[in-house]
Amino acid sequence: MTAPAEELSIPPDSLLKFRAALPPESDPCLAWHEDLVRHSRLYLAKPSELNDPFDCSPSWVADATTALIERYKQALSKRRLEPLTPPERRAVRRVLPTRLRDAKFWRTSWLRQMDNHGVCALSQTIDEPLLWSHYSSGHRGYCVEIRLNDHVVESGDPSYLPVKVHYTDTRVEASVAAWLQAAICGVEDTDLGLKYLTRKDRRWSYEREWRLIERPGARSIQLPPNCVVGLVFGARCSRGDEATLRRWASARPTALTFKRAIADQRDYTISIVDA
Repeated sequence: MTAPAEELSIPPDSLLKFRAALPPESDPCLAWHEDLVRHSRLYLAKPSELNDPFDCSPSWVADATTALIERYKQALSKRRLEPLTPPERRAVRRVLPTRLRDAKFWRTSWLRQMDNHGVCALSQTIDEPLLWSHYSSGHRGYCVEIRLNDHVVESGDPSYLPVKVHYTDTRVEASVAAWLQAAICGVEDTDLGLKYLTRKDRRWSYEREWRLIERPGARSIQLPPNCVVGLVFGARCSRGDEATLRRWASARPTALTFKRAIADQRDYTISIVDA
């Protein structure tokens, strides 16, 4: 998904994808790990699969006036109701005003629509202990270093440009009136809704997150091999997992760097050293 100009920020040169410890060989999820490390393919989650129930879910405000709803009904009749039979059109027009004033209806419709998109969370920080704890199996997993900026510049493809997540003290509100007005004017829903996919509670700000948000239906994104540049083993990563990750990396068309996270013995910090 391409971000509007007001949402664009230049990402850091390197972004990190935290991954859990490797599952058993019998677990089909193991293939996702190998796909990323060996084949540079990123898994995309549905918004409903994210670990925060407030994520990608604004607070809907049912503020549409009767006049605006009537204008929307007229616009809808021209674009979407023509395939319906006359009784079906009358039924839609009859229930539409009530639904458009119902915040629960908007919340449900929004979640259903946005769940078709694919989201990949990346971080710009490697030495935050909470990230390793929450997303890397208590420091038993690993992290993949990804560089996208050069590819975006060289290819001119903005779909590889991550969007910065903004952290707020209050939940972002979505205005039904603004949404209807945009629909009447023919503004794409995905462009209008992008900001709702990139707002989170400030308590998540330690993640320093950037997101790849892909087209509806996408469940993975193929990165060029030179965009994946390194592996960082967690402080508790097992020797077996490290050996498997190195073996996958050796089969890549481009080489990776190897580093290791070290838990400091004197304070609550993480150091990154060559491995």
